[in-house]
Amino acid sequence: MEPGYAFDGDRFRLGALCKREHDWRSTGQSLRRTCKGGGCVECEKFHVRERIASGKRKEDRRKQHEKLKAQGLTTRGTQRINGTPATKLQRAIRTAGRSPSVARLVMNEQLRHWREYPSDRAAHDRQWARVSWWLEYQIKPDLRLYHREKSKRRKAQNRGQTPVQIPVAALRQRFNEFGNCCAYCGTGGDMQIEHVEPISKGGAHDIGNIVPACWPCNASKRLNDMETWYGSQPFFSELRLRRIRRVIRQPEGQQLALALA
Repeated sequence: MEPGYAFDGDRFRLGALCKREHDWRSTGQSLRRTCKGGGCVECEKFHVRERIASGKRKEDRRKQHEKLKAQGLTTRGTQRINGTPATKLQRAIRTAGRSPSVARLVMNEQLRHWREYPSDRAAHDRQWARVSWWLEYQIKPDLRLYHREKSKRRKAQNRGQTPVQIPVAALRQRFNEFGNCCAYCGTGGDMQIEHVEPISKGGAHDIGNIVPACWPCNASKRLNDMETWYGSQPFFSELRLRRIRRVIRQPEGQQLALALA
């Protein structure tokens, strides 16, 4: 409380500390008005001082603006109001901190080169399309499965068959039946589409002739009979062999439902 300010019990009271923790005369309480919703007296004085200071700042800005306007300058003081060309120093001040980055300068030069040589732009776009496709192929398993199925379907078609496209969902379900692991050796990783009966020996390109296989097993089996080849491998498993037989001998109706899933 300012010196000479008398405490009036009818107008003021002592209450809980305000948010700004104005402690009246070290009592641990704030001086508040007795009216309903009465706030802290010190907070009221703080707001009054802020309003006065804000008004003073606005007045100072107005005077500064009038002073610059009398000199023919804007409030920023960097360009003439009447359209007179700015000096080199004024232009430098106005554009300070707005210089393009090195990356922007290089990009601008690249764009200029492409405008002059459209064939170079076309070659760049083709190269970037190949790189983008390769990156997408690496990170999207379903995309890899789609293209592998498409390649196998084309191979069957070249052998005189009339294969039907196998949906990626059906292939994914078949892979899940083997835990996304190789049907032969049981290792995980990126699985290939393996035809138990090779297409080159009359095997059909349908879901009933397909199991997942790792690249080494797929490359090793090649055109060999599955059971003969598998029985000679060190990782042979009777359990996995029975699972392969059970999958490839599913009823036709179950295979068709799986292919259309």
